[in-house]
Amino acid sequence: MYKGYRVISTTPAGRVSNLQLLNRHLINFSNLIDEHHFWINTTCPEDIEYIYNTCKNNSFFKFVEPKIPIDWIYSIYHFFKEYTDPNTIYLRFDDDICYIAPDAINNLLDFRIEHPEFFLVYPVIINNAMNEFLDNDIMRNIDGNWFEDKEHILKKHYIFLELIKNGKIDLVKTNDYILDHTQRVNINCISWFGKEFAKFNGTVGIEEEEWLSRTAPKEFNKNNAICGNSVVAHYGFRTQKKFLDKTNVLNEYKKLMSINIKLN
Repeated sequence: MYKGYRVISTTPAGRVSNLQLLNRHLINFSNLIDEHHFWINTTCPEDIEYIYNTCKNNSFFKFVEPKIPIDWIYSIYHFFKEYTDPNTIYLRFDDDICYIAPDAINNLLDFRIEHPEFFLVYPVIINNAMNEFLDNDIMRNIDGNWFEDKEHILKKHYIFLELIKNGKIDLVKTNDYILDHTQRVNINCISWFGKEFAKFNGTVGIEEEEWLSRTAPKEFNKNNAICGNSVVAHYGFRTQKKFLDKTNVLNEYKKLMSINIKLN
C-alpha cells in the first residue's frame, strides 16, 4: 500500500536478458509495489520458463496468462481489462526498462496521486520520443530525435550512465510537462488509476500506444503528463536492439546492480 492505494506494476513480458535486470530493480521497490504482474506476451519456451520460475520462487511476481493469441505488440491491449480496481494505482514497465532511479517510484506515485486529472502519467524516460518536449538541455543532448543513428544511440546511454556513476542523475530531471492530444509518447513506462480505466472497462485499442497516448486523451478530454522528477531508462526500440545487443550497454547497466546477466 502507498498512501491508501494498492500498487501493482505490470510488464508485457518476453525477453529474459532484459527481464533479469528489470526484475532486480523491481524487487528493490517491493516496499512500495505490492505485486508485479508479468503479462505473458511471448511464445518462446525459454522465456516462459524463466518467467514461470521467477513467479514460483518469489511471491512478489505473478504469472498472467494471455486470453487471446499472442501477436507481438498487437495482443497487449487485452490485458488492461483486468486492471481497473478503483483502489489501485497501476504502473507499467516495458521489459527493457534497464534503469529505475532510487526515487523514481516514490516521485511518480506522489505525482499520480496529486494529479488525478491526468489520464496517464509518465516518468522522464531516457531513449523515448518524449524528450523533445522537455525543457532540459541535457535531455535534448542525450536524446534528440535520431532513433536510427547508432552512434547517437550509444552516446545517449553512455552519457546517462556517466551521470548515474557520478551522482548527477538529478541533472536529467526537468519541469513537469502536460502533453496535448497531438503528442504521441512511447509508453515504455506509464501509470494509471484503476478507477479511471474502470470507466471504460479497461477496453484499450489494439494499437495500444496510439490509443493510450493520443486517442483516449482526446476522446475523454483528459491530458497525459510527464512527472519531471521521476527518471527511468529504456534500453532500446526494436530497430535498435540488434545493434545494442552487440555492445556492452546492457552490461554497464547490469554493473550498477551488481548482477550477472548472460546476454542471448
